[in-house]
Amino acid sequence: MNKKTKKAECLYRSNFSLAESPLWVPEEKLLYWVDINGPTINCLNPINGTFNFWRCHTQIGCVARAKNSELIAALKDGIYNFRPETGKFAKIVDPEPNKPENRLNDGKIDKTGRFLVGSMNDGNPDNPSGSLYQLSLNNKLSLLLDQIRIPNSIAWSPEGDIMYFS
Repeated sequence: MNKKTKKAECLYRSNFSLAESPLWVPEEKLLYWVDINGPTINCLNPINGTFNFWRCHTQIGCVARAKNSELIAALKDGIYNFRPETGKFAKIVDPEPNKPENRLNDGKIDKTGRFLVGSMNDGNPDNPSGSLYQLSLNNKLSLLLDQIRIPNSIAWSPEGDIMYFS
């Protein structure tokens, strides 16, 4: 049996503080990711090597691609629509206005277009003050689960009917 070996290579080298949330957008052939403590949204075109970034006003946990092709950004103080072409953020909702010690962490879009995102206590990750939220297509926020520590690695089964996270 022949196995093909693939060699990993660095596409972009920089001094990011805490790079997370890679997002490949196949229609645009762009790779987005965040630097949580930067705080920045970053974008690389691997074909021509063009790199862009946008500063955030506070920590950012993740970016995701909405069904309407906009980006959704989960910042410390809420969920935002983000338009890379203008660099503008438009706040949708702050899930935890009474938990200033928390920040939003990992998030993903499910197959129906809903955004799921988790929060965590940034100063004390062992404190189970985090929650898991769902933002509907009409921007209605629902609490799915509370008393969690560090929500991460949100994924779905191939059918999309089972969600996993760690």
